[in-house]
Amino acid sequence: MGLGGILFILVVLICLILFIVAIVKTARMWGALHIVLLCILFIQIWVFLIFTAGVQHERVRATKEAATQTERAKRVTAETNRLRFGSIDAPVDSLEAVVPVQARLERLTIDRGRVWRQLRFEGQQDNRIQLTLAAPSAKADATDGQPPAAAPATSGASLPANLVVYGFAEELDSEGQPLPVYYLGEYRVVDSAATGGRITIESTLPIHPLHQARIAQGLDGWTLYELLPIDSHVAFAAPGSEPSDEAIFGRMDEEAIQQLLAGVPESVMSAYLRDGQRASEDDRPEMIWEQVSLLKDHQETVDSGQNADATISGYFDPQGLSVDLRLKRHGQVELSPSDVRDNRIVVIESAARDWISKGIAERVQRLFVRPLNDYLGLFNRKYATAFELQERVKYYQYQNQLMEQATQTAQEMLAKRQQEKQLLSSDISHYQTEITALELAVTAAQSDLEKLKTDLSRLYQAIQQYHQQLISSGS
Repeated sequence: MGLGGILFILVVLICLILFIVAIVKTARMWGALHIVLLCILFIQIWVFLIFTAGVQHERVRATKEAATQTERAKRVTAETNRLRFGSIDAPVDSLEAVVPVQARLERLTIDRGRVWRQLRFEGQQDNRIQLTLAAPSAKADATDGQPPAAAPATSGASLPANLVVYGFAEELDSEGQPLPVYYLGEYRVVDSAATGGRITIESTLPIHPLHQARIAQGLDGWTLYELLPIDSHVAFAAPGSEPSDEAIFGRMDEEAIQQLLAGVPESVMSAYLRDGQRASEDDRPEMIWEQVSLLKDHQETVDSGQNADATISGYFDPQGLSVDLRLKRHGQVELSPSDVRDNRIVVIESAARDWISKGIAERVQRLFVRPLNDYLGLFNRKYATAFELQERVKYYQYQNQLMEQATQTAQEMLAKRQQEKQLLSSDISHYQTEITALELAVTAAQSDLEKLKTDLSRLYQAIQQYHQQLISSGS
């Protein structure tokens, strides 16, 4: 028993003794009924006093507990708001808060469409690949202690025939989560089973040898995207890095970029590493943006008069105005210095010059911003270029084969001509001998001819003399 209990008992004993003394001294003046009533009243007073003390004790304890819980609730509410929305005093959105992270995740995944993860590879036949969807996991009912419900049957209804999807190879990270790490090409759903989750996809183009080699190596799983993820400035930023004046998109993850872009030209890798940093004098004009500080409120038109879906004609028209209904603001966008952090905003150089000339803003710094890539178009052009190169290789191989055949024919003809030359060389030696003999014969014949001419001339002259003599003797 504590000191308070001992003191309480002493007070009760003293009061009881005093009450007995008072009763004894006044018993002669009071009757028995008065004494009994007085004793009952004394007992009731002490009973009520004990009850009151108990109530007061509980009230004090409850009040202290309520105050403690109120302070705790305030701290928990503040911590909940901090974890949910972040700190209002922070210069940038905290990546540890739910709402900023969720908003950033939504911005990163707004245009990827549906995603199917952890598909199991079953086999391949030419350009067709068989996959199996991951089975849904069953969840136990923790409220009533019942055994877990049976998992729903896997269905391929979400992958109808002729749906075009984009395949990625999965790898498990350190936490066992599947992450897409390697592009495997564009495919079309050929068949999807209503039950069992078996689907067959066919490559829309001949499977690239690099993709085929990656498939043959074996994969942890497949991820299928309804829309091919688009390029982004922040996608290559280091995890946890925050935008700053030196890097408006955050610090670029140099290690990841060098790993992903291994083998590309140095100029391309440099563009990814310098994205969002200060521009240099050697940078091309189309890669220079301006960071300006707003001086007054401004309204800007961002919607195009056209309405279309991003899968048909893209998100923006040639002037940069949004055509996708999901991006339209349905009116002019109002820019106010009070609504922009540090009154600063990054715009293209042409818009910055216009704003500066109108006194809407002033220049802060020039920035290098790499143009975003249309990876689907790049992949298609890559396939077209590869196909063209293959066709050219086949053409030149055919031409080379013709040249080899022509060379072989020429060599055969040369061998025949050399044989003919040898025969002609032999013939010409005989011919030259014959010519020499003929020349000698001709010379001899000419000599005989000259001699014959001389003899004939002599005979002719002799005949002429005889003729003259005959004429003379006849006369």
